[in-house]
Amino acid sequence: MTTRPTRRALLTAAGGALMLPFLPSLLGRGARAADVAPRRLLVFFVPNGLPDALWRPTTTGAGWASAPITQALDLIRDRAVVISGLRHADDPGGNGHQSSALGCLTGGTPGSSASGMSFDQVIADAIGADTLRPSLNLSAEHDTPCAFGQCGSEEHISWRDFRTASPLETSIRAVFGKVIATGTGWRSDAARASVLDAVRADLKRYTRDASADDAKRLDAYAEGLRSIERRAAFVPASTCPSSVQLPSEDGYQYASDADVRTMLDLLVLGLQCDATRVATFMIGKAGSDRPLSAIGVPLGHHELSHTTPSARHTALGAWTLGHFSYLVQALDAVTDTDGASLLDHTDVLFVSDMGDGSTHSMADVPCVLAGAGAARWAGQHLEFQDRPMADLYLSLMAAHGVDQATFGALGTSSLLDLS
Repeated sequence: MTTRPTRRALLTAAGGALMLPFLPSLLGRGARAADVAPRRLLVFFVPNGLPDALWRPTTTGAGWASAPITQALDLIRDRAVVISGLRHADDPGGNGHQSSALGCLTGGTPGSSASGMSFDQVIADAIGADTLRPSLNLSAEHDTPCAFGQCGSEEHISWRDFRTASPLETSIRAVFGKVIATGTGWRSDAARASVLDAVRADLKRYTRDASADDAKRLDAYAEGLRSIERRAAFVPASTCPSSVQLPSEDGYQYASDADVRTMLDLLVLGLQCDATRVATFMIGKAGSDRPLSAIGVPLGHHELSHTTPSARHTALGAWTLGHFSYLVQALDAVTDTDGASLLDHTDVLFVSDMGDGSTHSMADVPCVLAGAGAARWAGQHLEFQDRPMADLYLSLMAAHGVDQATFGALGTSSLLDLS
């Protein structure tokens, strides 16, 4: 008689070396209801806002007319809803970029103790107990020039409380370890040998015992993992093309498009193999002065936000939304255990820490929701009149089983039914 592994056994599959995607055919009947197709949350953050005139669609409802920046959403129009007219709480201290990231997901007044636990962490506490990482927080930028000298809270959007940021990873190598294994990465030459090579026998064993559908999932998972390994230099040098540009051992300062895509692929893999069900990704930090010369913008995002709206703003906005669109499409390309896509069970939120960065305005914050909660309004532009962003967070928390009446400084009622 074949003994089916438990949920905990799958979490530590292959001796703790390799995480696996959901495999319903290998789960006992009692575990299947709880383990098949869980709902996930992924927040994609862009700092410093985007000019409303270049961002907001010019019509509402279905078939909305694109503004210059939102043209970048055309490939995912049918899976996303653009939401305008939402605001964060104002910062009475006028600190702008120095405190805006702190208030972005907490719904609190930036720079005050009202900014407590961020909504992603509220959800992580509710649904993350059965995963390897209750949440995973990544950034494509760290230790880069900041307009205020030594940056602090500008580098974090996920918070456990007013003074405690959730752990943040900026190293592809470290993220690979956290998503795929129980460690924090591999640094010795011997340890850089392919994880897949080390556990090939285990994969064959699981494939032999799995259903045809789950065997296909394992094959697709292994193929995707191998691709990420190559880009992150986790395979022996003899099989890795010499032209591959490797990230540094301890992170990187100027993330290339390839680095960003690798991190996004790791996020998808982390959700697919249930290493985590809650994740955040910062494409940049608030107050950043990292030059964006690769997209024809020689200024840092912070400096650019204080200039007159121009083609440079459009280029930056299209670049960020292009990566967001890539992420949505990558989630949509993964088949979940119920035959739907991974995107169908994931709420993917695109959000910024402010609206107009030039005036530090907290109104008209760029916002797009894709995936599970967006299904009812997919393809539409929903326009609200100065509603709190925290109301949307209440909606997302409710969709993940957290029944809460208020949130942050302004949130008092759910914005949309995202169940």
